[in-house]
Amino acid sequence: LPSTSGHARLFHARGGQREGAGAEEEPSKGAPLRPARDCLQRIAHDPSLRSSDFSVGYRDRFRPAALEAPFDAPNEAVRGGERSLVFALPEHRIEFIKYRRRVVWHKGSRTDLVFGSTGQCRIQEVVATYAEWEEDRAAALRRARARASRALSRSLGGKPAGREALAAFGRRVGRVNAGELTAAALAEEALSPAYFGADGDGGGGEPSAGGENAPMAAVLELVSTLPDERAALREELEAELRGRIASSAARESLR
Repeated sequence: LPSTSGHARLFHARGGQREGAGAEEEPSKGAPLRPARDCLQRIAHDPSLRSSDFSVGYRDRFRPAALEAPFDAPNEAVRGGERSLVFALPEHRIEFIKYRRRVVWHKGSRTDLVFGSTGQCRIQEVVATYAEWEEDRAAALRRARARASRALSRSLGGKPAGREALAAFGRRVGRVNAGELTAAALAEEALSPAYFGADGDGGGGEPSAGGENAPMAAVLELVSTLPDERAALREELEAELRGRIASSAARESLR
Protein backbone atom coordinates (compact mmCIF):
# COMPACT_ATOMS: atom_id res chain seq x y z
CA LEU A 1 0.00 0.00 0.00
CA PRO A 2 1.17 3.59 -0.58
CA SER A 3 3.01 5.16 2.32
CA THR A 4 2.84 8.82 1.34
CA SER A 5 1.82 11.47 3.86
CA GLY A 6 -1.39 12.06 1.92
CA HIS A 7 -2.33 8.39 2.10
CA ALA A 8 -1.58 8.31 5.83
CA ARG A 9 -3.76 11.35 6.41
CA LEU A 10 -6.72 9.93 4.50
CA PHE A 11 -6.62 6.25 5.43
CA HIS A 12 -4.95 6.09 8.81
CA ALA A 13 -5.95 7.29 12.24
CA ARG A 14 -4.52 10.48 13.71
CA GLY A 15 -2.38 8.39 16.02
CA GLY A 16 -0.65 6.74 13.06
CA GLN A 17 -2.33 3.32 13.14
CA ARG A 18 -4.54 2.00 10.38
CA GLU A 19 -8.28 2.28 10.82
CA GLY A 20 -9.69 -0.89 12.26
CA ALA A 21 -6.53 -1.84 14.11
CA GLY A 22 -7.33 -3.38 17.45
CA ALA A 23 -4.90 -1.20 19.37
CA GLU A 24 -6.35 2.05 18.06
CA GLU A 25 -7.91 4.31 20.66
CA GLU A 26 -11.37 5.67 19.99
CA PRO A 27 -11.42 9.45 19.43
CA SER A 28 -12.90 11.64 22.13
CA LYS A 29 -16.35 13.11 21.56
CA GLY A 30 -14.78 16.48 22.30
CA ALA A 31 -12.15 16.02 19.59
CA PRO A 32 -11.99 18.46 16.67
CA LEU A 33 -14.29 17.73 13.74
CA ARG A 34 -12.34 16.41 10.75
CA PRO A 35 -12.45 19.05 7.99
CA ALA A 36 -14.86 18.62 5.10
CA ARG A 37 -11.96 18.75 2.64
CA ASP A 38 -10.41 15.62 4.20
CA CYS A 39 -13.72 13.80 3.80
CA LEU A 40 -14.02 14.84 0.16
CA GLN A 41 -10.49 13.61 -0.54
CA ARG A 42 -11.27 10.32 1.20
CA ILE A 43 -14.39 9.77 -0.91
CA ALA A 44 -12.55 10.64 -4.10
CA HIS A 45 -9.55 8.39 -3.48
CA ASP A 46 -10.79 5.44 -1.39
CA PRO A 47 -11.22 2.54 -3.85
CA SER A 48 -13.77 0.90 -1.55
CA LEU A 49 -16.17 3.84 -1.98
CA ARG A 50 -18.20 4.91 -5.00
CA SER A 51 -18.26 8.67 -5.34
CA SER A 52 -21.63 8.43 -7.13
CA ASP A 53 -23.16 7.32 -3.80
CA PHE A 54 -22.33 10.68 -2.21
CA SER A 55 -23.69 14.20 -2.38
CA VAL A 56 -22.64 17.49 -0.81
CA GLY A 57 -24.78 20.22 0.73
CA TYR A 58 -23.47 23.75 0.55
CA ARG A 59 -24.50 27.33 1.14
CA ASP A 60 -25.16 29.72 -1.69
CA ARG A 61 -24.67 33.41 -0.95
CA PHE A 62 -28.08 34.29 -2.40
CA ARG A 63 -30.25 31.50 -0.97
CA PRO A 64 -31.17 30.85 2.68
CA ALA A 65 -31.50 27.07 2.29
CA ALA A 66 -28.55 24.80 1.57
CA LEU A 67 -28.21 23.44 -1.95
CA GLU A 68 -27.28 19.82 -2.62
CA ALA A 69 -25.18 18.53 -5.50
CA PRO A 70 -23.97 15.06 -6.56
CA PHE A 71 -20.37 14.45 -5.57
CA ASP A 72 -19.38 14.11 -9.25
CA ALA A 73 -21.19 17.27 -10.41
CA PRO A 74 -19.17 19.42 -12.83
CA ASN A 75 -18.24 22.93 -11.78
CA GLU A 76 -20.45 25.38 -13.61
CA ALA A 77 -20.87 27.95 -10.84
CA VAL A 78 -17.57 28.68 -9.07
CA ARG A 79 -14.90 30.69 -10.79
CA GLY A 80 -11.51 29.12 -11.39
CA GLY A 81 -10.01 26.16 -13.16
CA GLU A 82 -11.35 23.40 -10.88
CA ARG A 83 -13.60 21.12 -12.92
CA SER A 84 -15.30 19.48 -9.92
CA LEU A 85 -17.96 21.53 -8.14
CA VAL A 86 -17.42 20.03 -4.69
CA PHE A 87 -13.68 20.72 -4.83
CA ALA A 88 -14.24 24.21 -6.25
CA LEU A 89 -16.48 25.19 -3.32
CA PRO A 90 -14.83 27.23 -0.54
CA GLU A 91 -14.69 24.88 2.44
CA HIS A 92 -16.60 27.24 4.74
CA ARG A 93 -19.65 26.93 2.46
CA ILE A 94 -19.89 23.14 2.82
CA GLU A 95 -22.63 22.23 5.32
CA PHE A 96 -23.00 18.45 5.02
CA ILE A 97 -22.01 15.34 3.10
CA LYS A 98 -24.40 12.43 2.51
CA TYR A 99 -23.98 8.77 1.65
CA ARG A 100 -27.18 8.15 -0.31
CA ARG A 101 -29.83 9.43 2.14
CA ARG A 102 -27.69 9.31 5.28
CA VAL A 103 -25.71 12.31 6.49
CA VAL A 104 -22.14 11.23 7.15
CA TRP A 105 -20.62 14.65 7.84
CA HIS A 106 -22.43 17.71 9.20
CA LYS A 107 -20.72 20.89 10.30
CA GLY A 108 -23.51 22.20 12.52
CA SER A 109 -24.07 19.00 14.52
CA ARG A 110 -20.36 17.97 14.48
CA THR A 111 -21.21 14.67 12.82
CA ASP A 112 -18.36 12.71 11.25
CA LEU A 113 -19.21 9.22 10.06
CA VAL A 114 -16.40 9.25 7.50
CA PHE A 115 -13.39 9.19 9.85
CA GLY A 116 -15.24 8.99 13.17
CA SER A 117 -13.24 11.97 14.43
CA THR A 118 -15.90 12.94 16.99
CA GLY A 119 -16.36 9.48 18.47
CA GLN A 120 -18.96 8.12 16.04
CA CYS A 121 -18.84 5.19 13.61
CA ARG A 122 -16.89 5.28 10.35
CA ILE A 123 -17.77 5.11 6.71
CA GLN A 124 -17.17 1.36 6.38
CA GLU A 125 -19.84 0.69 9.00
CA VAL A 126 -22.20 3.18 7.36
CA VAL A 127 -21.89 1.38 4.04
CA ALA A 128 -22.22 -2.09 5.59
CA THR A 129 -25.35 -1.21 7.60
CA TYR A 130 -27.00 1.19 5.17
CA ALA A 131 -29.87 -1.11 4.15
CA GLU A 132 -30.83 -1.63 7.80
CA TRP A 133 -30.56 2.10 8.52
CA GLU A 134 -32.75 2.97 5.53
CA GLU A 135 -35.37 0.40 6.54
CA ASP A 136 -35.50 1.82 10.08
CA ARG A 137 -35.71 5.39 8.77
CA ALA A 138 -38.54 4.57 6.37
CA ALA A 139 -40.48 2.68 9.07
CA ALA A 140 -40.16 5.60 11.50
CA LEU A 141 -41.39 8.02 8.86
CA ARG A 142 -44.37 5.81 7.98
CA ARG A 143 -45.33 5.54 11.66
CA ALA A 144 -45.04 9.28 12.21
CA ARG A 145 -47.09 10.13 9.12
CA ALA A 146 -49.77 7.57 9.99
CA ARG A 147 -50.03 8.79 13.55
CA ALA A 148 -50.22 12.44 12.51
CA SER A 149 -52.81 11.64 9.85
CA ARG A 150 -55.01 9.75 12.32
CA ALA A 151 -54.75 12.47 14.95
CA LEU A 152 -55.50 15.27 12.51
CA SER A 153 -58.35 13.30 10.96
CA ARG A 154 -59.96 12.92 14.39
CA SER A 155 -59.56 16.59 15.26
CA LEU A 156 -60.65 17.93 11.87
CA GLY A 157 -63.56 15.60 11.26
CA GLY A 158 -62.41 13.01 8.74
CA LYS A 159 -59.58 11.43 6.79
CA PRO A 160 -59.68 13.81 3.79
CA ALA A 161 -59.30 16.85 6.05
CA GLY A 162 -56.54 15.12 8.02
CA ARG A 163 -54.61 14.17 4.90
CA GLU A 164 -54.97 17.69 3.52
CA ALA A 165 -53.75 19.23 6.77
CA LEU A 166 -50.79 16.85 6.86
CA ALA A 167 -49.82 17.73 3.29
CA ALA A 168 -50.20 21.44 4.06
CA PHE A 169 -47.98 21.07 7.09
CA GLY A 170 -45.29 19.42 4.96
CA ARG A 171 -45.43 22.25 2.45
CA ARG A 172 -45.09 24.80 5.22
CA VAL A 173 -42.04 23.02 6.62
CA GLY A 174 -40.53 23.36 3.15
CA ARG A 175 -41.27 27.10 3.22
CA VAL A 176 -39.50 27.43 6.58
CA ASN A 177 -36.50 25.58 5.14
CA ALA A 178 -36.50 27.96 2.16
CA GLY A 179 -36.59 31.01 4.44
CA GLU A 180 -40.08 32.02 3.31
CA LEU A 181 -41.73 31.38 6.69
CA THR A 182 -40.42 31.56 10.25
CA ALA A 183 -40.43 28.58 12.60
CA ALA A 184 -42.45 30.67 15.08
CA ALA A 185 -45.13 31.36 12.48
CA LEU A 186 -45.34 27.68 11.55
CA ALA A 187 -45.60 26.63 15.20
CA GLU A 188 -48.39 29.15 15.80
CA GLU A 189 -50.28 27.87 12.77
CA ALA A 190 -49.71 24.21 13.62
CA LEU A 191 -51.18 24.70 17.08
CA SER A 192 -54.15 26.69 15.77
CA PRO A 193 -57.71 25.46 15.05
CA ALA A 194 -56.60 24.80 11.47
CA TYR A 195 -54.89 21.68 12.79
CA PHE A 196 -56.33 20.95 16.21
CA GLY A 197 -60.02 21.73 15.98
CA ALA A 198 -62.14 24.69 16.96
CA ASP A 199 -61.25 24.48 20.66
CA GLY A 200 -57.54 24.54 19.89
CA ASP A 201 -56.78 21.39 21.87
CA GLY A 202 -57.04 18.77 19.18
CA GLY A 203 -60.71 18.09 19.60
CA GLY A 204 -60.34 16.80 23.15
CA GLY A 205 -57.81 14.07 22.37
CA GLU A 206 -56.39 12.10 25.27
CA PRO A 207 -52.93 13.16 26.47
CA SER A 208 -50.02 10.96 25.55
CA ALA A 209 -47.83 9.17 28.09
CA GLY A 210 -45.61 12.24 28.17
CA GLY A 211 -48.53 14.49 29.03
CA GLU A 212 -48.89 15.99 25.55
CA ASN A 213 -52.16 16.11 23.68
CA ALA A 214 -52.22 13.29 21.11
CA PRO A 215 -52.41 15.45 17.94
CA MET A 216 -49.70 17.76 19.26
CA ALA A 217 -47.48 14.80 20.10
CA ALA A 218 -48.11 13.41 16.62
CA VAL A 219 -46.96 16.61 14.96
CA LEU A 220 -43.88 16.72 17.22
CA GLU A 221 -43.09 13.15 16.19
CA LEU A 222 -43.46 14.14 12.54
CA VAL A 223 -41.05 17.05 12.99
CA SER A 224 -38.57 14.67 14.65
CA THR A 225 -38.36 12.69 11.38
CA LEU A 226 -36.94 15.63 9.42
CA PRO A 227 -33.65 14.43 7.92
CA ASP A 228 -30.32 15.10 9.61
CA GLU A 229 -29.25 17.64 7.00
CA ARG A 230 -32.10 19.75 8.40
CA ALA A 231 -31.04 19.24 12.02
CA ALA A 232 -31.02 22.96 12.81
CA LEU A 233 -34.52 23.39 11.36
CA ARG A 234 -35.75 20.30 13.22
CA GLU A 235 -34.44 21.56 16.55
CA GLU A 236 -35.84 25.06 15.98
CA LEU A 237 -39.31 23.73 15.12
CA GLU A 238 -39.32 21.33 18.07
CA ALA A 239 -38.33 24.13 20.44
CA GLU A 240 -41.03 26.46 19.08
CA LEU A 241 -43.72 23.77 19.27
CA ARG A 242 -42.79 22.63 22.77
CA GLY A 243 -42.57 26.20 24.01
CA ARG A 244 -46.03 27.04 22.71
CA ILE A 245 -47.49 23.80 24.06
CA ALA A 246 -46.04 24.58 27.49
CA SER A 247 -47.39 28.14 27.38
CA SER A 248 -50.84 26.89 26.36
CA ALA A 249 -50.84 24.34 29.20
CA ALA A 250 -49.83 27.04 31.70
CA ARG A 251 -52.69 29.27 30.58
CA GLU A 252 -55.15 26.39 30.85
CA SER A 253 -54.02 25.67 34.42
CA LEU A 254 -54.85 29.25 35.43
CA ARG A 255 -58.42 29.09 34.19
